[in-house]
Amino acid sequence: MRQESRISTGLKKTTDCGADPNTFHGMDDLLADEVRDCDTDDDDTADDRDRGRALLDAAEQHLLHHQPERAVALWQRLINEGGEYADDARVEYAGHLFRHSRGDGARAVLHKVMTNGRTNSVAWLQAALLLERHGHLVDALIWYSLATDGLTADEVSNSLWRKVMVTSRRRVKSALGMELDSIDELGEVGEVEASDKYFDLLDLFRKPSVLRGAVQVWSREEFAEARRRWPWRISTDSIDTYYREVEGVLREYDERVTIFHRTFKFFLDRVDELERRLSEPHPTAAPPAPDDNPGVPWPPERNQPCWCGSGRKYERCCGLGDPAGSRQAWGPEGLRAGAQLAVGRV
Repeated sequence: MRQESRISTGLKKTTDCGADPNTFHGMDDLLADEVRDCDTDDDDTADDRDRGRALLDAAEQHLLHHQPERAVALWQRLINEGGEYADDARVEYAGHLFRHSRGDGARAVLHKVMTNGRTNSVAWLQAALLLERHGHLVDALIWYSLATDGLTADEVSNSLWRKVMVTSRRRVKSALGMELDSIDELGEVGEVEASDKYFDLLDLFRKPSVLRGAVQVWSREEFAEARRRWPWRISTDSIDTYYREVEGVLREYDERVTIFHRTFKFFLDRVDELERRLSEPHPTAAPPAPDDNPGVPWPPERNQPCWCGSGRKYERCCGLGDPAGSRQAWGPEGLRAGAQLAVGRV
């Protein structure tokens, strides 16, 4: 006879923060009818897959109704029975332990899922996502890497499941600041990576260069959109500071300049146009699309609005110069400040 291992609800704690075994030996009788209902439906045609899914759903309902001991008993049964749904039950149980601040116990439960080696299972993906959501990014990366190790570009492109795994690996590597490889590049760009790329582009214009009497700067419209999407990374004060930094560059140049306010869309349109031309059978070096932006002269005439678009007069805005001690619009720390905070929400 196989000896059944018992698992704990994770709710009863000892003084040394370990979990006392809480095995609920009488729970089998209490849940016997519930399990029997999952064994057979009205038509007596329920298969093992339907039964396993039904037991997992029942466990979830017990958690919603604040009956964790019943959920644990159902997970216990599935784990002892083995098979595909044993791993699903372990992942659900690990999530329960994480929610009750028992991360070490949760990772120990997930280790059993890893040793089973079902890298193409839903349980494998859910285990990796669970680790990722709880901030264990290196552990999550190991899971994603095991599932994608040795894949070719064709294998990724021809399988939605593999594409999901590669996308997940790319997301975690990006959050960890790791270099992406050719397989990672096949995955979708996550929100954190996209925002970092966006802010990297913004940073290119921190101290723009004057070329042929013209300079390109970010418009207030673009900053307003960036602030709306990522308020924790850009403030109103830092936007004003950016324009004062540009003013400093212009004063160093000390010649008349035409300022062009740009948006992110402007550059995307240019890239799209370039890609279209390069995809033609006989690419040509045609001139870029016409730019109908007339630009703004610098320095403005006396009593004229400031070039930055604030609506204030130049003398009362950027014309005042850069106040001592003003903080940067964004720096290396500011660029990455939201990444770790946001990774769990991607």
